[in-house]
Amino acid sequence: MKRFLAAIAPLALALGLAACSSASGAQPSAQAGTTSAPAAGTVRVVAQNASFQAPSGDARANAAFDIDFVNQDSFPHNVQIVDASGSKVFDGDMITGGETTYHVSALAAGTYHVKCVVHPDMDATLTVK
Repeated sequence: MKRFLAAIAPLALALGLAACSSASGAQPSAQAGTTSAPAAGTVRVVAQNASFQAPSGDARANAAFDIDFVNQDSFPHNVQIVDASGSKVFDGDMITGGETTYHVSALAAGTYHVKCVVHPDMDATLTVK
């Protein structure tokens, strides 16, 4: 019996190590709340202490873009974009803590306000040019 265990021990160790490694070679995804740089064509919006951390951001006119939204608070926030006339042009889902990516349809050139529906004092400016 000892010979049998000694013979299969290296095989069991090799199988255990293989199970612990990533066979796909995929990189781990970013964890919620990280502040890594956004991808090109992405606007980063961070909510912390019931305010948006950057008062302004830019996006390209007539091109869809993403908003990488990070909620560092333990209560819900979202991103809503309204145009100069006050009309809502985008309304993102509410998230409580963590990070999400919103996909925004192309907007015409202009200045837009970024709001949180729950906290109307949260305001930032999005310049689309």
